[in-house]
Amino acid sequence: MNKSKFLKKSLAMLLALMLVVAMIPLSASAAPEGLSLIYVDGNVLTLGSSMEVDVNENDFTDVEIRTNEDWEARGYELRVQTNDSQWTETVVTTAKKEFSFAKYLQSNGTIILNEYAKENTQVEKWTKTNSYVLTVNKVKAATTTNLQQKFTNVAGVYSVNVDNDEKIVNVVLARDTRNNETDKENPNSALNARATLYTEDHAKFDDGKESKTVELNDGDQFTVTSESGKNKATFKVKATYLDALATMTVIGLDNKEYTAEAVDTDYDDIPDSFTVTMPDSAIYDEHNELKADPKLGIAYEAQGDTGVVSTTNTQPNVVVNLKNSADKVGIKADGSVPVELTGLHQGTQQVVLDVTTTRLPADNTGATQTYTLTVQLERDNNTDITYARVNSTIADVDRDKNTITA
Repeated sequence: MNKSKFLKKSLAMLLALMLVVAMIPLSASAAPEGLSLIYVDGNVLTLGSSMEVDVNENDFTDVEIRTNEDWEARGYELRVQTNDSQWTETVVTTAKKEFSFAKYLQSNGTIILNEYAKENTQVEKWTKTNSYVLTVNKVKAATTTNLQQKFTNVAGVYSVNVDNDEKIVNVVLARDTRNNETDKENPNSALNARATLYTEDHAKFDDGKESKTVELNDGDQFTVTSESGKNKATFKVKATYLDALATMTVIGLDNKEYTAEAVDTDYDDIPDSFTVTMPDSAIYDEHNELKADPKLGIAYEAQGDTGVVSTTNTQPNVVVNLKNSADKVGIKADGSVPVELTGLHQGTQQVVLDVTTTRLPADNTGATQTYTLTVQLERDNNTDITYARVNSTIADVDRDKNTITA
C-alpha cells in the first residue's frame, strides 16, 4: 500500500514538472531565413536576439506587432501566446495588430511569440519549432521614434513628407543629369540632396542630437532612438524625381507660339529633348520678307511649385546655346529674350540648341539638367508634279488624270 502511494505521488510530481517545463519557452535560436525581422510599435526587432521594447507608463496598455514578411506563404506562422491557463494564440501577420497587455503580457513582464512550421501532410498540421521572448519595459521617458514635419537647410528638394507609421521619408528631388553616364545606379548622385530633420519627444539621431542634416538620396537610411533609449527605428528615404522643364516654346516673327513637350529619346526614362516645328511663315517679317538667322523668343514652362520647402526659388535658371557654340544666352520663362537661330532658313530647315537648367538653387551648386532643343521648319508635304521634261521636250502634266505627255 505504501509502495502504491509512493508511485502515485512520484507520478503526480512528474506530471507537475512536465507542465512547468511546457510553460517555459523553447530556447530562441535563429528564425527561418528571411523572416527574422518583426515590427513592435514601429521598432524593428530581430527574432532570436534579446528583444526589448519600452512603453511609456502613461500608455501602458498594448503594443502593436507585425511581421516584415508573409510567414504563411513560406510555410510558417508566428503566434502570440495569451497569459491565461488556456494558452490560446493569435497569429501575427504583416497587418498592424494591437496586442493588449491584459491578455498577452505575462506575469514576468514579457510577451511570448511562438514559431510554427507547416507539415507537408494532406491534413493541415502545424508544429511548434521555436519560441521568442519580448521583454516589455514600463518607463517614464518618451518611447516614440517619430520625426516632425519640419525641414530646414533644404537643398535640391522640392518637398518632404515623413511617414512615421512606415518609417519612410518621402521626398521629391530635382532631377540632376550630370552623372547620368558615369553612375547608372544613382544618376542623381551629383545633386547631394539634403535637409535638416527634427525628432519628436526628445528622440535622438545616431549622433545623440535631436536634429540632423541627412542625405536624401533614394534608399538612404538613418536611425532614430527614443528618449527612453531602448526603442530604435530605421527610416528609409523614398525619392521621386521632378524634371526641370515641361515644355519649350519658340515665338515666331508671326507672333505665334510653337510649343513642344519634353520627350525621352534615349529610352532611359528621363526626358531629354524638345522638337519645335514651325511653318515658313514663322520666319517672315511684317514685310513678308524671309529673315535668315532670325532672332526669336524662346520661352519655357517649369515643373513644380515655387517654394514648397526650399528656402530658394524653385524656378530654374535656363541657358541655351547653338550646338558646338560657346555663345550662351540666358532665357526667361516668358520668352522675352530673343535668341539668334543662326542657320535657320529654308535651306537648312533646322537648328539644334543645347539647353542647360540649374535650380535649387539656380546656380552651379544646384541641380543641373540638360536637354536639346531642335527648331525646325515644316517640310512641304505637296507631292504633286507640276513640271516635267523628256530630253529637250517640255511635257504636258495633267494632275487630274495623273499623266505626263511629251
